[in-house]
Amino acid sequence: MPTIATFSSVREIRLLLSRYGNLWRNFRKYGHSQRSGVITKFIRANLMLGWLEQNFDLSLLFVVRHPGAVVASQLEKGTEWDFRALELFKCDALLWQDYLAAHEAFLKKNLSTIELYTTIWCIQNALPLKEAKETGRSVAYYEKLITESGIEWARIAHSLQLDRTPETETVKAPSQQSSKVSNAGFRNQTYRVSRWQERFSGSDLSAMQRVLDEFRVSVYSAHDVMPLS
Repeated sequence: MPTIATFSSVREIRLLLSRYGNLWRNFRKYGHSQRSGVITKFIRANLMLGWLEQNFDLSLLFVVRHPGAVVASQLEKGTEWDFRALELFKCDALLWQDYLAAHEAFLKKNLSTIELYTTIWCIQNALPLKEAKETGRSVAYYEKLITESGIEWARIAHSLQLDRTPETETVKAPSQQSSKVSNAGFRNQTYRVSRWQERFSGSDLSAMQRVLDEFRVSVYSAHDVMPLS
């Protein structure tokens, strides 16, 4: 909803109109299909999956990608995915009590950029992975979707009760959200999942591994591009 500040400049008004216009176009395009089911990609929902299950009639699939690839992507894009995100997590009373307090000594350290980004990955992914193991929630690993797409997509379709899997060309196509550099070698599936290693030195990978060990992440290793289990 708009606030008084929204109408303080022409730019803000135009932005508001653009957002409502986009909302209306999406409603016209997707509103009619709600009864037959809609697949939604929600990249900020990692820590609210349980809440979504409790409040909505839906099937969930948690998709996770190697921390090295995620950290490399953030460094490449130059996003401000920094200490402010970590401070927000630390200020969340329930998250601190349930999960982060056990890592208090580590979180007080002067973390390097790679350690910081890997820590954020752990908070956003290690806890959902732990919950998935406890609840039986479906998990898909990005690397297996790329290298074993037939098997993985069949499993996903079954998990989400879909009638069919995506067409082969759709599966092989690069993400529309990825950078041109990231998509340059997308047809080489092995390179597609290992390219991120070029970004880091041996000491960088060791620093990343120390963080994964701190948060007891066992499904990934900083020195292996594929999930371990």
